[in-house]
Amino acid sequence: MTAILSNKGIRLSVVRIHPSPLIKSKRGVDMNIEISNHAFERMHERLGLNKKAIIRMVEKAYELGLTHNQASGNLYKYISQQHNLYKHKGSCIKIYGENVFIFNQQVNKIILVTVFQLPNNLKSLALTLQKNAK
Repeated sequence: MTAILSNKGIRLSVVRIHPSPLIKSKRGVDMNIEISNHAFERMHERLGLNKKAIIRMVEKAYELGLTHNQASGNLYKYISQQHNLYKHKGSCIKIYGENVFIFNQQVNKIILVTVFQLPNNLKSLALTLQKNAK
């Protein structure tokens, strides 16, 4: 399966690795989350996670991750910069743990595009904000 992510015609191959593609969100809505091959490889490479752990982390990141509106200070500025780099229709940036997750929201599905770690100077702020958000 491929998805066009920008006007430039960038194509992203997507692999559906979730055993059950429909996930109940906090709002009680079924959501179809797909993980791109690129995101799967980056999570395996950068975070050292296996397939099951990747699936669990993606679900948690989407549901519990910090959004742009929940961030403050330097973290807010950092998310704004990342949003400008990954700006395409439906982009959504979430921070979960010490990692940044870039999602692409479409009408009937959500695609995880890539994952990378936060800069060291923002990790403690992100963890504090996540702790307070619970």
